[in-house]
Order: sequence, then structure tokens, then C-alpha cells
Amino acid sequence: MKLVILFLYLLFVPFFSYTQTVEQTKDGRKMLIGDYLQASEMKKNEGDYKEASHLMNGAAIWYWEQKQYDKSINCFQQSIKLNEIINNEQAIIRIKNNLGMIYADLRQYELAYEYFVLVLEERKKNKEPISIIASLVNISVITNNLKQYDKSIDYLNEALVLALRIRDAEQMRSCYGMLAEVFEKKGDTQNMLKYFELYKIFHEKTQRDKITKVQITAEEAKLRAKVLELENQMKDNRLLEKDTLIAEQERELQGLTLAQQVLLRTMSKRAMLLEIAEDKIKIKDLQLREQKIVNELETLRHNNIRNILSMALGFSLIIAAILWQKNKEREATNLVLEAHKKQLIEQSNTLLMQAEELKETNKVKDKLFSLVAHDLRNPLNSLKGVFFLVQNDSLSLEELQDIMSKIEKEVLRIDEMMANLLFWAQSQLSSIQTKMQNFDVIPIIYDNFRLLEQVASSKNISLTCDSKQETMMIYADINQIRIIIRNLVTNAIKFTEKGKITIYVNEIANDWQIEIKDTGVGMNEDQIAKLFHTNTHFTTQGTASEKGSGLGLLLCKEFVENHHGKIWVTSKVGEGTSFFFTILQVSTSQN
Repeated sequence: MKLVILFLYLLFVPFFSYTQTVEQTKDGRKMLIGDYLQASEMKKNEGDYKEASHLMNGAAIWYWEQKQYDKSINCFQQSIKLNEIINNEQAIIRIKNNLGMIYADLRQYELAYEYFVLVLEERKKNKEPISIIASLVNISVITNNLKQYDKSIDYLNEALVLALRIRDAEQMRSCYGMLAEVFEKKGDTQNMLKYFELYKIFHEKTQRDKITKVQITAEEAKLRAKVLELENQMKDNRLLEKDTLIAEQERELQGLTLAQQVLLRTMSKRAMLLEIAEDKIKIKDLQLREQKIVNELETLRHNNIRNILSMALGFSLIIAAILWQKNKEREATNLVLEAHKKQLIEQSNTLLMQAEELKETNKVKDKLFSLVAHDLRNPLNSLKGVFFLVQNDSLSLEELQDIMSKIEKEVLRIDEMMANLLFWAQSQLSSIQTKMQNFDVIPIIYDNFRLLEQVASSKNISLTCDSKQETMMIYADINQIRIIIRNLVTNAIKFTEKGKITIYVNEIANDWQIEIKDTGVGMNEDQIAKLFHTNTHFTTQGTASEKGSGLGLLLCKEFVENHHGKIWVTSKVGEGTSFFFTILQVSTSQN
């Protein structure tokens, strides 16, 4: 692909080029640098500043071709001063554009950028689309070399919009090719391939247009030659007709004159009359022959006219076919442009949706952090109060032990909340990586029981695991599974008093289904509907007035979905609640 992009880059080198007619002296030899400088000085002394600047430009380009850049720049600067005298703004713009190209050749891209920007500003005032596009592309090449890829893309998009407006397929092809080259350097493969495909489409179109133009020109030349041939043929026929009539008339007159002379000398009156009668018959015959020739010429003329009309009709059909083809190509181009426009609209809508989602997510985060801050403030204030009482010996040993028991519960709750908050924040920043491995989930369940045993015992709750399998091998992230089970068991403890929490493990198809069932207070349909939604952020106090941030269930949902599993809940008020989630069995690729 780099070779293709290099080819595209070379394709646009003509934007960094100049044209200069090779000038000659009066004796016919090619002008050298001394000739340019001497002639420029002479014209300057004569007051012809326009011609003097033209010759000075010739000297500048001569130095440029010899790679004597400093002298070339100096000559261009002198030419600018000459043009300033006569207010020749267009010439000054062209010279500044040449200076930008020289500095680009010298890889002094900052100076080249300054000149090209000045040229662009002037060309925009004149509102010449093609020259504006050329300036925009020049600047994009410079910013590309400065590795300012976003700027280069902006300039090329501006040029592309202008090319689309004037429907110039050649300029559109150039812009798409340059965009592909810039995105390739930027490392954006997706956009590079998109614009390269557009470049190929318009490249093929411009090539077809060139071939069609050549074919039309050739057909027009053939038709013109044929029409000319027919016209010449008709002229020849008309000349032949005239020559034939003249020849017959001359022969007739000459014959009659000789006949009359012979008759006067040798024949009698009767013989003369007979001879005259015969002559009349001959004249009649000649008239018939003449009429026949006229008829034949008329037929030939009609045939020629019919042939010309047939050729004209054929030419008209060819033109109609060409116009039809161009119309089809225009329709195809419009479809491409419409698709491009639709893609831009879709991208815009996607960005708007993402912005709206981000806005909603930020609202949820603000709400969560507000609740967390509130939940942390009260326990910390209580701890501060206890520390004050301890420091002032205001508590007895029994009171201190009772308070410490309560503080321990608060500390455990805060620790759980902070752990959940940390994991949730990491998941929002996409810094948590799911590391899949094969392991037995049964020990993970009992590890969580041991961790939560004291809290459950304080509320007279028993913890049990009901599994028909001694081992349950799954393919998952061990830390995320540990957090899912711990949060669901903690949630069950929160809403249960003097009851039982049981974890059931069942095999469903190729998945394991894990159920955490409690005998707690249960939930109604409205409460169930609010679970697992960041925008509702639903949480209530437990049976012992325990508080929560609501992050635990959000983490469970996110981690289960990381494993392509499902999580759901069933519950009845006063009877208890069951949370279910599915997880893959051992990966076949790991066996």
C-alpha cells in the first residue's frame, strides 16, 4: 500500500511546478542569464516595467533550474518591486506562489507555508475555483510534510468541497488521492482505504472521459472529411454538366453553320429543305440526349443529398449516444456523491448520539459520586466523633466495645463500596482487561462465604452451596467472577434477616447457570424493573438500615456481559429473591 500511496504523491507533484516558455534572442539562440538581466534592465530604463518584470522572472526561473536558489529568490523579489510600481497584483500573486515552491524545494516548509497562505487569501478574493483548489492542495502538501496531518486534512476537505461544487472530476480525484496519502501517514488505515477507493473511482472516470473525448474528435474529423468529399463530388458533377452542355451547344452551332454553307453551294432548294429537316431531327435528338443528361444529373444530386442526410442522421445518433453515456456517468457520479453525503450524515448522527450518550453517562457519574460522597461523609463524621470521645476518655470499655462493633460494620461497608467504586471507575475508563482462563468456581464461592460469614452471622443468616458437581470448571476472568459472586451474596445479606442464602449451580446446554437465592424481603415489579440501569440508579436500605451506592449490581451486569453471559432476577415481596447469571464452561480451545 505504501507503494500505491507513493505513486499518488508523485501524481500530485504538478501542483508544485511552473511553466516558462523558452525565449530566444533576435539572432535565434536560446536566452542565457546575462541576456535576461541585460534585457530587463533595458526595459526598466525605457519605463516598460511589465516587460522588465517578465524578463526578470525569466532570469529567476533560469537560476531555479540551475538550483541557484538564493539568486532565483533575489530575482523574484526584484520582479515583485517592478510589478508594485504598476500595481500588477496578479503577477505579484504568481511570483509569491513561485517563492513558496522554491522554499518547498529547499524543505523550508514554514516559509513555504507563509507564502502559500498569502497566495490563497488573494485568490479567494478573485473567486477563481481552480486556482483556489491549487493553493489549498499546495498548503496541504506543506502541512503534510510538517506532520500537521489534521491541518492537511482540513485544507484538502475545503478543496474537495469546492471541487464538488464546480463538479470537476479531475480535481476531486486529486483531493481523494491526497486524502488517502495523508491518512496513510497518520496511521488511519480505515479512512486511507475509503479515500483510496474514491480516488480509484474518479481516476477511472477521468480516464474514460479522456478516451471518449478523443473518440468524439476522431469521429467528427471523419464526418467532416466525408461531407467535404461529397461537396467536392457535387461541384465536379455540376462542372461536368456545364461542360457537357457547352460542348453540345458548340458542336450544334458549328454543325449548322457548315451545313448551311454546303447547302448554299451544292444543293438544290429541295435538297436543302431535306437537309434542314434532317438537321432538325438531329437537333431534336440532341435535345433528348441533353434532357437525359439533365435528368441523370438531377438523380445524382438527389442521391448526394440523401447520402448527406443519412450521414447527418448517423452523426446525430452518435452525438445522442455520447450525450446519453455522459448523462449515465453523471448519474453515477451523483450516486457516489449522494453516498458520500449520506455517509457524512450518518457519521454526524453517530457523533450526536455518542455525545448524547456521553452526556447521560456524565449525569449518571455525577449522581453516583454525589451519593458515594454523601455515604462516606456520615461514617467518617461518626469515626471523628468516636476518636474525639476516646481521646477525652469519655467512653467506658463496654461502650467502646459496642461502638467498635458498629464501626467495624461501617468500615466493612465502606471497604466494599470503595472496592466497587474502584472497579466501576476502571471499567468506565476501559482500563480493566478481561483475562480468560480455566478454573474451578466452587472454591471461589466458599472463599466469599468465609469473607462474608461474620456479617451474615450477625443477622442470623446461613450460607450454603448446593451443587451436584464437586468441581465446576469454567472459562472466565477469575477476579471478575469473584466480584460478581461477592456482590450478589452481599446484596442478599443486606435484604435478609434470620434466613438462608443458597447458591445453586446447574448445567444448562454449554453454560453453567449460577443462582444466588435468599429468603429476604423480596421486591415488587417496579423495583425489579429499575435494576441494572445506570440512568435509574436504584438502591434502597437493607433490613438493618444498611446503605449502598448501587454500583454492585452495575458491576455484576457489566462483568457478566464481558463474558457474553446473561444476568436476571426473579422475586416476590415477602418470599425472597433469586439472582441468576450464566457463564461458559471450560473453553474447548484450552482442552
